Amino acid sequence: EPAWRSVQRRKAGRSHAEVARLVQALSDILRAAFIHSEAGRRPESLRAAVGSTHHDQFDFETMSALLGKGAPKDELPADRRERIEWALGVLRRQRFFERSQGTELAQASESPLDYRFGSCADAVDAYRERLPEVVEFVKAMSIGELEADGRYVASEHDAFFEDFDEDSLAREDLALFPDYLVCVDVGDADERAAVMEVLSSGLPVKVLVESDEVLQESSPVAGHFGFGMRSAQLASTAVGLHDVFVLQTTSSNLYQLRGRLLDGLEYTGPALLSVFSGLGTESSELPPYLTSAAALEGRAFPAFTYDPAVEPDGTSRYSLEENPQPELDWPLAEVKYADASLQRVVEEVAFTLVDFAVCDRRHARHFARIPREHWNDNTIPVDEWLSLDPADAEAHVPYVLVIDEDDSLHRLIVDEKLMQAARRCREMWHGLQELGLARLRAETAPAAEAPAEAAAAEVPAEAPEAVEPAEVVVAEEHAPDEPWIETARCSTCDECTTINNRMFAYNENKQAFIKDPDAGTFREFVEAAELCQVAVIHLGKPRNPNEPGLEELIERAKPFQ
Repeated sequence: EPAWRSVQRRKAGRSHAEVARLVQALSDILRAAFIHSEAGRRPESLRAAVGSTHHDQFDFETMSALLGKGAPKDELPADRRERIEWALGVLRRQRFFERSQGTELAQASESPLDYRFGSCADAVDAYRERLPEVVEFVKAMSIGELEADGRYVASEHDAFFEDFDEDSLAREDLALFPDYLVCVDVGDADERAAVMEVLSSGLPVKVLVESDEVLQESSPVAGHFGFGMRSAQLASTAVGLHDVFVLQTTSSNLYQLRGRLLDGLEYTGPALLSVFSGLGTESSELPPYLTSAAALEGRAFPAFTYDPAVEPDGTSRYSLEENPQPELDWPLAEVKYADASLQRVVEEVAFTLVDFAVCDRRHARHFARIPREHWNDNTIPVDEWLSLDPADAEAHVPYVLVIDEDDSLHRLIVDEKLMQAARRCREMWHGLQELGLARLRAETAPAAEAPAEAAAAEVPAEAPEAVEPAEVVVAEEHAPDEPWIETARCSTCDECTTINNRMFAYNENKQAFIKDPDAGTFREFVEAAELCQVAVIHLGKPRNPNEPGLEELIERAKPFQ
């Protein structure tokens, strides 16, 4: 809501400036006509125009007699004066925008209209109630513009404005007014239907759908999970309308998507903003913020945007850029632990829908712990099981790794019902990938391909023991446009490798270097630099000039060059 209010304030400022300009121009026309009229040249009018300081220096009776000879009673034709005065009256008493000091656009006794609603029905009712006032205001703006430029031709324009009604309004006209903000819960089926109705109507409405539950179980008849189905159905249906801006994400990812969120709020048409808050999962072992982050990580509530304002070239309107490792079925991360012999073990583990579900006590019945002595090759990780053919999968049992309150590692086998949900989750993710990854690959591709060997050679896989730290950080040894890391100063905080372990890696001394600068985005470089605890990541220039949000990223990157 604060972002919406910020956008509306800027919008109101632009509208105020435009309306104030017309008010001034129309007032000047009336003022000039009065000055040249018989009434404007009367002694009392001349005395008021000169001001009290110089009253004794003029004979206003004589001045009026001289100037008033031949002065018209009214310089403006009656019909033009009536039009201008009507337009001025409408513009000055408008209630659409908050009053702005010095514009004289609203009477002190009138309060601006409210544009925030708790249901689509209330927003539609308010829009319909205000529509005649909207029509009158747009008509006044149009007439005022023509009169201010001296382009109003009665024989051409009178008939047009006589028939001017709600059907005459264009999207550009509605864009002048504040957008309606509707905040709803998708738990009500009637409200979900109302959301689609209001989005398809083309009204200037921004619908915020807050979901507090993702992995809800369906009825026993359905026999499966309905993870995120209500919100997913809304989002996919809204995309099908083609002219609706759609953003879906979690509360943990709102800051990263703030630019896209503002794009949606500033979009001139309707927008659907679907956010999973994590507030409804009280039985989760995680706080709401981490619950929402886990939903994003496990593809239970993936982030994506659909922007109709982008030139239509197939998949370019879709973006999956804020999902972790969007080219993969499930994001991968390193897990480090000590085995039974207290030896260090490092595994690359996928975070799946099942990992998200295991955080919620309500789903405990779908898991069973395997005693360590029964660990064998027949039990395999969930992601591996999902990648098998059905025939091969029958010979194995899927498991997920968990840690108890004593920091002991366990394997939990997963039942068929939850595995079916994970499979359907992966299929839904594949559908999003088909829409969005073609754009992502194009955006993250380097401007000019270089041999992988050459890219790897820019940073040594190992830091030579004989080299002092001062020699490593000499700026002349690095091309100014290329990213690099002060490897010898790395504190092994894992921040960069967690963001993208294909782009960042550790050498044998467990210190970071850039493994492949083309394996990720400039956004990931910036986020890694911002999170680095010892500020050793230097960013260089973006490798892809077409990466979204580049202007903002370049500004954030300045401290790390």
